[in-house]
Amino acid sequence: MRELAKVTPRDAILILDDTGLPKKGKHSPGRRARQYCGALGKIGNCQVIVTAEYSADEPTESSPLHWPVSARLYLPKAWAVDRERRSRAHIPQDLPFRTKLELALELIDRARAWQVPFKTVVADAGYGSNPNLRLRRIFDLTGLEERQVSYVCGATRNAALVCACQTKCKLLRRPPFRSIGA
Repeated sequence: MRELAKVTPRDAILILDDTGLPKKGKHSPGRRARQYCGALGKIGNCQVIVTAEYSADEPTESSPLHWPVSARLYLPKAWAVDRERRSRAHIPQDLPFRTKLELALELIDRARAWQVPFKTVVADAGYGSNPNLRLRRIFDLTGLEERQVSYVCGATRNAALVCACQTKCKLLRRPPFRSIGA
């Protein structure tokens, strides 16, 4: 990884995402935890992998440079607390439950330790959005702020932002569309 990082362009982006893999096996970690699976286009039995991908768009190249940095299996809380299930699936008992956001932050730390030359982190609205009191969502950017990394994150329409300073940040809204001419 370090050798690859040495020959790739600087100031690239680190893309955080998750991928759902449909599963039907009885002992696959996450199998019985129903969660959204993009491959199915609905909620179903699947495993979810949180990934970090490197991407650089060099003006001298016809296509962007892209390679996987690392990935972590998301273990739903129902699996994390079930000792028998963990034992059958050979999941170490000392592996604690981690949210997808916590796994993504660990991947950022890993990429930095491996000297992956990224400047900005990009993530969709799924990272940091946590259900909180009915339809309101809290988008917690504290982990990114603490790492002093530039970032661009999607946000849901009804999101509130929380930054490291523990104050609510102003959510930027896209201006309404207006046609030009005619």
